[in-house]
Amino acid sequence: MKLSEIFRLHLVKRLPAIIATALLTAFIFSYYVGILDISFIQRPEAWNKNLNMFLESVTSSEKDKESEEENKEPESEKIPEDTTVPPETSKPDEDKKPQKEPAPSTPQAQILKFSDVAALKAEGYKVTDKPWDENSVFGKLVMEYDWPRDFTYSLKTEYTEKVTEYDDGTEKTKETVANTVERPAIELYMGYIIYDDNKTLYLIGPDGAVLTKYNDKEFIPAYTRDLAGRPLFYKNTTKNITYPTVLGKKDEDGNRKWDKTSYITVKDKVYYYLAPNGQTFMQSNYNDTTDNRGLYFDYPAYYGNASTLLTRYYLNTTKVITNLKGETFLKNCMNWVYSAEKLKLDTFKFDENGVRITDKKPHEDEEPETRDSLFPYTMAYNYSENYATVFMDIDWSYEHDVGPEGQKVKKSFDVTTNEMRIIDSKGKVMFDSRKNFFSSLNWTAHEQFAAPLYSGIESLGSYYFDHGYMRMRIQSYDCYHFAEFGLKKVVTDEDVLVTPTGNRFDIPSGYDLISYSDGILLLEKDGEYGYLNTLGNWIRDPELLDGKPFMEGVAVCKNIEGNYGVIDTDGKAIIPFNYEYISNISSGTIAAYSKTTGWTVFQKMSK
Repeated sequence: MKLSEIFRLHLVKRLPAIIATALLTAFIFSYYVGILDISFIQRPEAWNKNLNMFLESVTSSEKDKESEEENKEPESEKIPEDTTVPPETSKPDEDKKPQKEPAPSTPQAQILKFSDVAALKAEGYKVTDKPWDENSVFGKLVMEYDWPRDFTYSLKTEYTEKVTEYDDGTEKTKETVANTVERPAIELYMGYIIYDDNKTLYLIGPDGAVLTKYNDKEFIPAYTRDLAGRPLFYKNTTKNITYPTVLGKKDEDGNRKWDKTSYITVKDKVYYYLAPNGQTFMQSNYNDTTDNRGLYFDYPAYYGNASTLLTRYYLNTTKVITNLKGETFLKNCMNWVYSAEKLKLDTFKFDENGVRITDKKPHEDEEPETRDSLFPYTMAYNYSENYATVFMDIDWSYEHDVGPEGQKVKKSFDVTTNEMRIIDSKGKVMFDSRKNFFSSLNWTAHEQFAAPLYSGIESLGSYYFDHGYMRMRIQSYDCYHFAEFGLKKVVTDEDVLVTPTGNRFDIPSGYDLISYSDGILLLEKDGEYGYLNTLGNWIRDPELLDGKPFMEGVAVCKNIEGNYGVIDTDGKAIIPFNYEYISNISSGTIAAYSKTTGWTVFQKMSK
């Protein structure tokens, strides 16, 4: 960093104290610090402010804090209302081309005004992650330092899920792959702002305050929150898992214990959150198996929270599972239950058959309490709109003729499959999502709902009801001579919207469901995107070049001219289509980039 750069910042802060100096000296200094300019002389790029200069100036000027406060300008003069809109950019020869008329459902462009966040706070507004409504506004976050001028300064490693599809009906496979991509100079993570200063990453709070230098290779965004709603980061590590290998002899009661065990080293993660001081990463007690909200993405704090007084409880357990091929094995899993009363889990003990061990003897006509009856779900998510998504072990059977020709015998197969179900607040299963079809020719067909294919924002709309609908993945597959050859062919694998009673929303023919949130479907067909509400009306016609899911009542999309903007659930533009890039909203904050104006940070606010 050049000494002249630091000197310039010090000079700006002390400008009121040197106004009485000679006019010539004042003119030279004013030009040097950027207050005056000469149109025919190009200012060196290195004189532009950046975050490193700002931080060093703040650090070195702590002793002068009192004198600076005396010379500080009034707040109303320092933060005027900004009514400018970044201009549209186009090539000269493009201006002569006829413009496409907007679709009937597309609102006309309008001039939008944005005040500074500080000025809006003075009027009683607060930054919020609550869904956008008629009382919401966007403000511009303006700080003493400048936002970057360039879109990117560096590269980063990004991990994504890659799905492979097969033409022969084989089940889709998924793997996590690492990609090297451009790092936007301004990134958002659950309300935090990650500022790339071309040399150093900084973590900035939602109010624009610089918190700490940040190493995203050491503390990696986890795209999940703990039970207190705090954004989490993680470090990669390893752990040893012990498992049994040799079963001992039976004792007097007929029970057996494992005599020998072994262990395996596996990859693991340790989770952290940023302490209130904004400087220290504290280790979290977050358990990803039990505390996750189903999907991993930059979601607001309220996403996946319980909408009823029913609380989830779980027990670690081991089950005997028989699969479709008739193979039996032990599976370590969890059993879940919902309860309005606080449960003392240490009072639940079960024998090897899963029967509860208790001093209370059941009546002759009573069934004994079992682990599966008391904790019936292998996974359970929080209630939304009075319904919950659970996974259950479903026992069913089928018969097939097996054996060589002329010697075939009928054999019954008992099967346990883990499947998704929807339950109400009393635990009643709302509809049976499995359908089985059998024939005398050893042919079977099945249809069932399955877990989402992706675990990120690509599956938004899964697990939780939203405006009366939930996104579910439905699979149908043929099993021909499955008992003999294990042949299984996936026929269809698609996402649908269902009501709590299993009725499906009629998605327009030919369109793929990309996401569902805030009561809006994001649909795609032949590379064009559109937004449809649950009344079946297009709020933005399917002619967009790109579309992102709705979050917090707003969505980012790209119009036919190739510019990004932000719309509300009525399809109205609330940030104009004047940007080459706009981030998804992150706990009320949006970052937008234009080649003309550089980066702008918007914040959603309401009173």
